[in-house]
Amino acid sequence: MNIFLGLFMCLIPGLLWLWFFYRKDLYEKEPLGLIFKTFFLGAMMIFPVVLVELYIQGQLDLPHEVRGLENLGAILVQSFIVAALVEEYGKYLVVKLTVYKSVEFNEVMDGIVYSVSAALGFATLENFFYFFQTGYSNIILRSITAMLGHICYSGIMGYYLGLSKFTTSKKRKKRYIRTGLLIAILLHGLYDFLIFSNSVLCFLIVPLLIVIYRHLNKKVRLSLLLSPFRPGRKVMPIMDEPPLPIAFTPDHPLLDDQSETIDEDLS
Repeated sequence: MNIFLGLFMCLIPGLLWLWFFYRKDLYEKEPLGLIFKTFFLGAMMIFPVVLVELYIQGQLDLPHEVRGLENLGAILVQSFIVAALVEEYGKYLVVKLTVYKSVEFNEVMDGIVYSVSAALGFATLENFFYFFQTGYSNIILRSITAMLGHICYSGIMGYYLGLSKFTTSKKRKKRYIRTGLLIAILLHGLYDFLIFSNSVLCFLIVPLLIVIYRHLNKKVRLSLLLSPFRPGRKVMPIMDEPPLPIAFTPDHPLLDDQSETIDEDLS
């Protein structure tokens, strides 16, 4: 088994995904140094995350590998608590403790960009560990499915993290963070549950990824509409009032005149 080839096969998809999402930040690109720092710290977060996961498994007397619907209770705990809760909170901490207070984090879109960077670092090193377990056979599939999953969970969470950065209400700030984390944990847990079920439910993974990727794209588009750097921008984000009406209605009449331009730029 060639370790360097394995590392290359894991790293290249992560960097390609990173470049793909970096391009979506249309109006004010983030410094590449900060992007790669977040990517690296996301990768390093896998070590404390694994330790916490092993501790929880030990405390709950869960086997390391749980598969099959006959173990329904165990795979629910493994999916939503051991994996989803710990991993999503770990990726959130990377962004919150490193770039959240940076002057470079200056628009909602940055929450998505940095969260996706941390997620891709995490997923890249995770794939490398899977390479030692399964060899080359599983890496290509995981580079599409598992990586895209990590991108979507953390990207959606990052949207709410971005909203929280620019509200002056402490109550609303906490609510946005809780909402983003909860959505990321539920989506991640559902994905893992489908895999751990070891049943025909596994076939639902592809439609699930399509749905949540489309949802992430809506959040990207909304973040760009709210960007203070958007040329000809007519509307300021209403951060002291709930921006949820705009956030959940992409075709808001106040923003509709700029929507087609953004869609063309993203295509």
